[in-house]
Amino acid sequence: MFSKIIEKTGNWLYANRIKKIKHHRQFISLEKASRVGFILGSKSILPEETNRFISFIQSIESLGKSVYVIELPRKKKSSRHFGNKNKSILLDKKYFNLFNIPSQFAIDKINGYHFDILVDLNRSEELTSRYLTGLSNAVMRVGIHDPAQTHYYDLMLSIDPRRPAHMILENLNSTLTLFNK
Repeated sequence: MFSKIIEKTGNWLYANRIKKIKHHRQFISLEKASRVGFILGSKSILPEETNRFISFIQSIESLGKSVYVIELPRKKKSSRHFGNKNKSILLDKKYFNLFNIPSQFAIDKINGYHFDILVDLNRSEELTSRYLTGLSNAVMRVGIHDPAQTHYYDLMLSIDPRRPAHMILENLNSTLTLFNK
């Protein structure tokens, strides 16, 4: 019951905040994007999947793109797991309220990067990453489709979130490649 209250409160806050955001809602290919961001929660990438995720990031960077990883750890004090401090953005608990809803400061921090594509790879049921993605000023916001949730994305990947991360990344890559044609 408490989770339903949090969800309803989060959806209400989101609906009120989204009215103030100017968003262009356009699809952009990976080829045309210059800045790509990935939002990861503490359980988004399992330890055995880390090397594949890093390889995926490096393959995008080899195309001349800037790639940033936004990490949402559960602990108050955490360290970066992906990339160096210039390419890894750590948003710890101080950026979120009691309901794990991002503060305006967190949203402004993400919006300061001016992402062309922002991908939510967080597989938890919390609103945190969906809310952050939905309120970003990214040209295209991408996430995993969940029919039970409010849609915070411009493009939703139709894949089971329980699948291994490399399968989700393959789905993402093939979907974004479609926009090149």
